[in-house]
Amino acid sequence: MILQIFTRVICARKIIGCPFQNKLVLKCLSSSVSSKSLVLPENEPGLDLQSATQQQSETQIQSDTYVPALREDVLNKYIKPKKNYLPLINFAAYVNKSTTLQEFVKLGVNLHIIELTRGAQELILKLNFDRDVKKYLTFLHDVGVPADELGSFITRNPFIFKEDLDDLQVRINYLESMAFTPENITRILTKNPRWLLFKTQSIDERLGYFQSKFKLIGPEVRHVAVRMPKIVTYKQRHIEENYFAVKEEMGFESGEVKELLLQKPKIYTINRSNLVARFDYLHNTMGIPHSQLISQPGTLLCRQSKLKERHEFLKSIGKDIFDPTKPGYISPLSVVAGTDQYFCTKVAKTSVETYNRFLKTLC
Repeated sequence: MILQIFTRVICARKIIGCPFQNKLVLKCLSSSVSSKSLVLPENEPGLDLQSATQQQSETQIQSDTYVPALREDVLNKYIKPKKNYLPLINFAAYVNKSTTLQEFVKLGVNLHIIELTRGAQELILKLNFDRDVKKYLTFLHDVGVPADELGSFITRNPFIFKEDLDDLQVRINYLESMAFTPENITRILTKNPRWLLFKTQSIDERLGYFQSKFKLIGPEVRHVAVRMPKIVTYKQRHIEENYFAVKEEMGFESGEVKELLLQKPKIYTINRSNLVARFDYLHNTMGIPHSQLISQPGTLLCRQSKLKERHEFLKSIGKDIFDPTKPGYISPLSVVAGTDQYFCTKVAKTSVETYNRFLKTLC
């Protein structure tokens, strides 16, 4: 379904006046869908928002038309709605009469998430798919967003339609001028769709901040931006707090602070108190030195309750040996990685039942 929609978008370039070219994509998509099926949807009439709102409670949406609500944990992956925020508009009142909403559903856009994104509902309802949306889909695909990722991109960044296409192209040109490869750009846009909302000057300043703060060279700056694109647009104050925690509270040297960023940039975006508490347990309770944490930084990202439970279990059976020079050494990373099944059979060399019985004694 996504393929059919995007084929219509590609073939409609001349109609919408899009300057971007991608002959390879056009050839591949055209060979998959018969030209007889390339019928562009008619322009939809303007929506009467007031009338539709009044009919909202009476509107029945078929299960194959409207995207069902996601679990709370899935929603939190994409958005963080403000406290006590309730959506002003329910798309259920409009989806049957809006071609734009129907096409978004076919693309894989999750309308329920957009409903919970402040300011996005009104923006989406004002869009005409032919006039306002197609040119953005074409642009995004031409700069590297795969066709099957377009729905996810719009779900996480519906505000892309407020940006001028020329400005968006300038932001892509900047990345290219900074030696980011097409593959790098694809990863940046798919992992952090909101990157394109930031002006070129802002992105340049943020990349410069990381280069100066962590003493990075050019390739290292690109490495961090590609490894975790969200860190570039993350709250700088939070990164400063974690930088201080890593260097001053946890006692890592400047070179080690940099190495942690290169290996696990997420360390600088997680909750500072949780980060310090994990380090305290790993370093002071389990006796793991800084050098070992640098070589296995993933240990700092483990949930502390899980870390404590597994460590206490290993201690109870005499296998809490984390010194690599001693017999029976167990890698700290292996303690926190994997499922309970993996931990029990591969690390602790015992049964899950034995581990579960031990956990009950901790309650």
